[in-house]
Amino acid sequence: MSSPLRSRRGLLSALALLGTGVGAGCIDMGGNVSDLSVYNATEETARISLEVSRSGDGTVVVDESFDLPAEEDREFPHPFSQDGTKRLEITVDGSRTATAEWDESADADASGLDVSVYDDEITANSVVA
Repeated sequence: MSSPLRSRRGLLSALALLGTGVGAGCIDMGGNVSDLSVYNATEETARISLEVSRSGDGTVVVDESFDLPAEEDREFPHPFSQDGTKRLEITVDGSRTATAEWDESADADASGLDVSVYDDEITANSVVA
């Protein structure tokens, strides 16, 4: 039987490893992922405006505005019909903005972009299945 100290160290090591993967911006989910997901990590409803375009020709493939309740997410499971680099522009509550580019496969559930809205920042992390 392991000691509580050893178990605590094991847990902290596992959390540190997970944090490293998240911080690197690429997580292997081991399953299906949405092509695009937006999560509101704040305690208030946020007004989200987002536009996703293909980087090569600028064609807009997602152009939506919506209210996202606190601690909820909105997924866009299959908005892309072509492989290639995509560009996201997001505006929160009409004033905070962020952009991100990532390579996206038209192969559903293979990879995606997770966007999280916090009180003081907007993060975007690539994910792969």
